[in-house]
Amino acid sequence: MAEIKLNFLHPTDGRILTVDVDDTMTALEAIGELLGANFIPSNPDGYKLAIKGGGDILSNQSFGNAGAQAGATIRVLPQTDAGFRVFYPHFLEN
Repeated sequence: MAEIKLNFLHPTDGRILTVDVDDTMTALEAIGELLGANFIPSNPDGYKLAIKGGGDILSNQSFGNAGAQAGATIRVLPQTDAGFRVFYPHFLEN
């Protein structure tokens, strides 16, 4: 259990929030803190985190387990539900 300084990148306006977090904090816990601090607005589809230049951090994965190093930039990415639907009218003929 150690503290690491991370830079959270706002998803739309490019602001950076630099904070010391415990390396056992999960992505889901961090998103809750970012919402509580009004750094990001609520999003019905939620958010995910990714290490800039690295991979996504799973919601239940800690920063330490994800390999986040001190000074890393953490991208805050809004989740989206594109609602992909395909309509083939020719299936309805007959």
